[in-house]
Amino acid sequence: MQPLPRRRFLGHLATVSLAAGLFSRRLGAQAVPEGEILGQGGFRYRIQRDWGKVEGRTVKDCHAMVQDRSGRLYLAQTDNSATSSNILVYDRSGKPVDAWGKDYPGAHGLVISDEGGEEFLYITDTSRRQVIKTTLSGKVVMTIGRPKGGAYANPSAGFTPTDVAVAPNGDLYVMDGYASSLVIRFSAKGEEIAVFGAGQLSQPHGGSVDSRSGSPELRVASRQHRAIKRYDLDGKLLGEVALANGFPCFVTQPRRGAHSYVPLITLNRNCHPEERGCVAVLDADLRVVSLPGAEAPVYKDGVLQPMTLSANNPFRYPHGVCVDDEESLYVAQWNTHRTFPVKLVRV
Repeated sequence: MQPLPRRRFLGHLATVSLAAGLFSRRLGAQAVPEGEILGQGGFRYRIQRDWGKVEGRTVKDCHAMVQDRSGRLYLAQTDNSATSSNILVYDRSGKPVDAWGKDYPGAHGLVISDEGGEEFLYITDTSRRQVIKTTLSGKVVMTIGRPKGGAYANPSAGFTPTDVAVAPNGDLYVMDGYASSLVIRFSAKGEEIAVFGAGQLSQPHGGSVDSRSGSPELRVASRQHRAIKRYDLDGKLLGEVALANGFPCFVTQPRRGAHSYVPLITLNRNCHPEERGCVAVLDADLRVVSLPGAEAPVYKDGVLQPMTLSANNPFRYPHGVCVDDEESLYVAQWNTHRTFPVKLVRV
């Protein structure tokens, strides 16, 4: 056999190396035990256990997570004891890089917003019954409290906000999920604009504004309806997406891609102490295409059928989902006996 000329030899070597690398990655992916893989189709994830767990640090009721432009991850949780803070900051590996805030005992909703090149956090505190805007280091910029219009003109009307969504123009949509089941629209300066959703929502627990298609709309997790309600930014109801037997908490719209991510806190109306939920991945048409923590979604005549949890489900009360810029998921969990978030690495 004649030796290959040097240029052809190097090209051949590069081709072999590339093929070996691809084979190695495929082999590595196949080598992951199937019991450690969640989800279906193009949205399958490897479970990374004990992410963010640090000896000597405690958490309680981990409700929500977000990621900033630099890649840091922020976790809102309610333990503000001597060993913890309400806002914990991590890098992707789960190493803590910062912690602050002892004044948010009901830290529940957490949203990050880029405003003129500077990022801010919006913390929705169910104990304080306020939405607090802060810098990434925790300096308070603005506080929004009880609204005065609509049903709230009646002093007996309750107000316990659970989340806020930020529109492209800076308007804020505060969801009163634990009292009057309404949405309140504020300007970027905190000026009350409107109250809507009466009779249309039942526990509007969380939501977000999706502007990726070019026509922004507010999507609200109406938890007790087991549905996502769709509104235009003036508060007009556009429709709803039924989620069968799933009780949605939030609607996460990542910066990239067309998919949405919805934590389903339970598939059991009674919220049994041992009940486990899952995560729903929805495409641009709001059709469920993957269910990490449950069996594959099934549609019949265009209607999502009741979902069934998978045998390898690692969750208890998945409450919030963050999608990082590498498309990994971080699932914050409520009522889980001080359990840290579960990281799911896309495979």
